[in-house]
Amino acid sequence: MLAREYIEKALYSCQRALKDLKNDDIRKTLGDLDFVEDRVKAAKILLRLELKEREGSMKNG
Repeated sequence: MLAREYIEKALYSCQRALKDLKNDDIRKTLGDLDFVEDRVKAAKILLRLELKEREGSMKNG
């Protein structure tokens, strides 16, 4: 999965968390925010790897 897809899924989960919070469902809100946290972490890992790869190819190029 691409970093962009993880970010899009994180945004969707944020929107769902807001909806759940408006409905006073704290348990669901926390669950959605856990998904956000996981997806943001995954996106950051992929972006760091991409950056490392690009910087490495620039040095070797």
